Amino acid sequence: MISIIIPSIRDSSYSERSAELQNVEKEIILVKDNQISPGKARNIGVSLAQGEWLAFLDDDDVWHKGYLEESIDENYDLIITQHDKTIVKQRRPRTKEQLLKVLQMGGGIAHGSGLLMKRTLFDRVYGFSENTNTSEVWKICYDALQIGLVKENPFSLWTKGFNKEQLSRSKTNYEILEERKRFLNAK
Repeated sequence: MISIIIPSIRDSSYSERSAELQNVEKEIILVKDNQISPGKARNIGVSLAQGEWLAFLDDDDVWHKGYLEESIDENYDLIITQHDKTIVKQRRPRTKEQLLKVLQMGGGIAHGSGLLMKRTLFDRVYGFSENTNTSEVWKICYDALQIGLVKENPFSLWTKGFNKEQLSRSKTNYEILEERKRFLNAK
């Protein structure tokens, strides 16, 4: 079973509907609270989850029909997919080492709605950071890449920003990069 976790601070009906349309055994967990960070909302959802796989869907995004069926691969612990606003020109998926190098340079490799993770790996990395509003996905990817088997799917399988709002509070790119550097230096 796949547990679909939707942290929400607004109307999540489009996201919920796209989750319902996935033709897999699933449970949908909606965590609606605008007083907590996105990382904490995702962790609350995971604490309620029963699935072997965890799939995260932001309330301003939608998955394409068949997203989960096409993405899940039992040979991996972490699967990263891209959204349709990412410019991907039929490139091969990056290796684990290439993805880790991007993260070490402060770059991003995934968005919340493009992250699928086995529950066993999630438990080993101790969940999402709860004290940030912008880099919780970056941090969990960094930790997961250290210990898990990763697969990147370079094809667009979901739509980002469908509702035109952001769950994370705005920070400049410089502030986000500095936050990521502090995290790397603390490791």
